[in-house]
Amino acid sequence: MTNLEGDTGPYIQYTYARIRSILQKAKYEVASYKLPELGSFNTDELAIMRYIYRFPEVVETAAREFAPHLVCSYLYELASRYNKLYNQHRVVDSGDNEREVRLLLSAKTARILANGLGILGIAAPSEM
Repeated sequence: MTNLEGDTGPYIQYTYARIRSILQKAKYEVASYKLPELGSFNTDELAIMRYIYRFPEVVETAAREFAPHLVCSYLYELASRYNKLYNQHRVVDSGDNEREVRLLLSAKTARILANGLGILGIAAPSEM
């Protein structure tokens, strides 16, 4: 239940806290940033973008079907996709374009993790 790895609440909370730390280190604030052409993203970045897009649909389905486990599964998969990106690619110390894209994806992922955890009544701690 308290494991920081695998399909657990703390794993998702830890991912959120990690992202917050990355954004603070980079002194990043979401601004009006224009994403480059789709061909310039790597497969891990695209995987996160495509998954982020599904969040409203998942929440709506979970509410309609009284199935909070759908939100849990979604958050776990999003955290897994983000952690794959984080483990395979530099975020803060990457090139200018990659840095902006990855920081923006980090910020959006953090927002969805926090919102999803909030829907489930679970805290999204800034530190762990």
